[in-house]
Amino acid sequence: MNNVITILVDSVFSECISSRKTKASSTPFIDTLLKDSIYTPNMYSFGPYTNAATKGLYCSVPTLEDYGYYFGINASEYNPYRLFKENGYETYGFYYPYYLISNKTKRHIDHSVYTSGFSFGSMWKGNFEYYQLIKKQRPLNAAEYEILRRFLAMVFDLWLEFYDSILNNAEARLLLDRYTDLQRARESRESLNAQQILFLADERKYVDTLLDMGVDHALAKIDCIDFSVFADTDFIKKVIYPQNKDITDYIQRRTRMLNRRNNKVGGRQLLSALGKYLLHRDKEGLRFIYNVACSRNTQRKMLSDTFRGIWQEMPSAKSQIRTAIDMLEQRRTDSPFYLSFHFLEVHERVAYFSYDRQDAAEARKEFETARELAENCGDDFRGSLVYQMALRYIDSCIEELFDYLNRSGLADSTTVMVVADHGSSYTYYPIRENVVNNFHRENYNIPMVIWQKGLQGAGVYEGMYTSMDAYPTLLDVVGLQKPKFWQGKSVRELPRGREYVVTEYMGPGSPDMMTRQAWMSVRNKKYMLAFYPPMNEGFHREKVAEAYDLEHDPLEMKNIAGKIDINDPEISFLIQQVENRFTEICANRDRFLAGLASIEL
Repeated sequence: MNNVITILVDSVFSECISSRKTKASSTPFIDTLLKDSIYTPNMYSFGPYTNAATKGLYCSVPTLEDYGYYFGINASEYNPYRLFKENGYETYGFYYPYYLISNKTKRHIDHSVYTSGFSFGSMWKGNFEYYQLIKKQRPLNAAEYEILRRFLAMVFDLWLEFYDSILNNAEARLLLDRYTDLQRARESRESLNAQQILFLADERKYVDTLLDMGVDHALAKIDCIDFSVFADTDFIKKVIYPQNKDITDYIQRRTRMLNRRNNKVGGRQLLSALGKYLLHRDKEGLRFIYNVACSRNTQRKMLSDTFRGIWQEMPSAKSQIRTAIDMLEQRRTDSPFYLSFHFLEVHERVAYFSYDRQDAAEARKEFETARELAENCGDDFRGSLVYQMALRYIDSCIEELFDYLNRSGLADSTTVMVVADHGSSYTYYPIRENVVNNFHRENYNIPMVIWQKGLQGAGVYEGMYTSMDAYPTLLDVVGLQKPKFWQGKSVRELPRGREYVVTEYMGPGSPDMMTRQAWMSVRNKKYMLAFYPPMNEGFHREKVAEAYDLEHDPLEMKNIAGKIDINDPEISFLIQQVENRFTEICANRDRFLAGLASIEL
């Protein structure tokens, strides 16, 4: 069996790789892999941010199955770690603990390397704050308390496991060692254990107290690794940025010049956005103006973000890859390995150099690579140059990994998948009134590349696919059987793609599936239709929130929801697919809630 490496690059809009966006390729090394790869440029995620997107990717089911992504990937029967572990692989996971890798999932990971500390703030914002607001308006019902109880029990388990791992397993803290005070970690572990005892003594009372106190609760005071430490800000400020000021100044000038010329926004649009805010206090108007400014100042924004609160949330891709190489070089077993990465450099707060490595010479080379792309991006470029440079940086890190695979002889027996979880709003073309939480293509359209030397069936698969087809394709390539629970298919089974794709998630904030409205869309090559069906009501097919004619409006700029005929056969067919899926979601939710007490998380 082949070794398997999966590289999830967060927030990649498919149109931005290779030379689709820039005249010179933003991913020249990945381009060299394509002749031996299955490449799908038109794959779609289920949601526009990580939690909403990775459930479908990793578990090969629609993202709102099994109460959606409230419990991360843990409510699903199978995930890649379990699958490869049960097929005889030694498993390696580079991941951040607040992504909710529960003990149920973690027991299938032989080597866990944490890439961040545990973040109670992330838990609070994503799952608890919403119920705090509800509790102020009405009493929570029994089902809501049970959801919160099960979630909090899982959080305690995985948070304690995080502390146990970094205290007792040097491998787990390989990337955190320089930031970790073990004595403080022991004290934090004791405080957390005391809170779990209180929780177990009276779970409902504890949930009530947590919701009432919010960020003033003792859980929020427990020490964790500060995200900002992953960027050596003093070294960057005193050495890296001054040394490379000639390059950053050039990139900023180039960005502003190209976007002023090629990414124009009319005065009427700006006045309309300002009027929307002044007349209706609609913040989307201000967001549009902010996005216009960002499109012209992405380099300047990266420089200022470096020193403002959270910039980079985990070690750089280069640090992760070099740590993994060191681990692989120490292997003394003949069993195949499964290795999983998650890189964040292309996320909202982009980075195109190794911010956590105090190596000025290495950084200079990375900046020079960025300048080379800026010089050769093409005179018709529009959007974020630094976003493209972050992709170029990731591409060079992947090249370094392949250099090792070739050097060590592993390339002949290793399969590599590069995929994104979701697209990006921060490419700044086209400029939108809002970011992330919308239905536009750039937030959902992701690339997938599966490379294997001499791969049969290699080529570009131009059809439409969903992210739940990614891992079934990978298993097909390496010759493993997919679990019966998985609903995705190998793209080799669907050479022409799917007739349509449906997206689904619960919008911004808590993924409560009892009272909130779902965010759903369907698209084929001709139309995109979007809906907000409330989870406690039926589906109303006439309530089309957004509609775009993709043949005449590929950038999705003109919402024609009020002009379409919902009885037109093609449009009616698409609406029916959303209605059918919504009915399935509600039935699946009810079954999940009925059996929640007995479900292992």
